[in-house]
Amino acid sequence: MHLVIIAILLFVTSIFLYKKLFNRKSTGYAVDSVMSELVGLCRGDVERAERLLNHEKNKNPRLSDKQAIENAIYFLRRDS
Repeated sequence: MHLVIIAILLFVTSIFLYKKLFNRKSTGYAVDSVMSELVGLCRGDVERAERLLNHEKNKNPRLSDKQAIENAIYFLRRDS
């Protein structure tokens, strides 16, 4: 019973984080597509993908979301 409750909580938390991540200012197919790629490269870890995106945006605040995501993908692939 406890495992079921924990599984439900994890599921709800992951949905919340996913929605938070994809409800950014610039929503569009291109941004969603590259964000999906980044989340995939992070093996579904939405929090990690968001941290990488925020890191790129903090390094250069002028970047669009799409460019910041592409940079995060580039560096993730390069460093793996």
